[in-house]
Amino acid sequence: MNKQEKIEMVAALREKFSRAKMALLTDYRGMSVSEMTGLRRKLRGASVEYGVVKNSLARIASDGTTLEPIKDQFEGPTAVVLSYEDPVAPAKILTDALKENKYLAIRTGVFEGAVLSKAEIATLASLPSREALLGMFLRVLQSPLTGLMTVMQAPLRNLLNALNAVKEKKAA
Repeated sequence: MNKQEKIEMVAALREKFSRAKMALLTDYRGMSVSEMTGLRRKLRGASVEYGVVKNSLARIASDGTTLEPIKDQFEGPTAVVLSYEDPVAPAKILTDALKENKYLAIRTGVFEGAVLSKAEIATLASLPSREALLGMFLRVLQSPLTGLMTVMQAPLRNLLNALNAVKEKKAA
């Protein structure tokens, strides 16, 4: 790789690192090509990028980006997982892949500038998706309104029941 190619690669990596909301660094040593391809396919299905990077170029590209706090972790065989939208999806997929593949290992991660430990990544993986969390939040917001509507409709309902009882009594 000549100098111009390296400059272009650093620029491309820096742009990706800057856009990423979440990044995870993994060790893929010992994984077969088919296992890597399967993992890439699963991640791509969740709109997540997964790729092997040259450590020296990744360290340079991480300066001034969200990955800067973990740039010292770029050593040995390193693959980067970049998520631009949902931070839970890559953590879930990688945690599931860890159960299937003994060679895959998560080193560390960063979410919006905060460094994540392996335990924090596992906790993140146990969270529901963003859509599910939004649905739960909406149910919490709706429940007081539903209760209020029920209480406000009760007098009208009671009046209708009383009128129906009077109507049935007169009919009998």
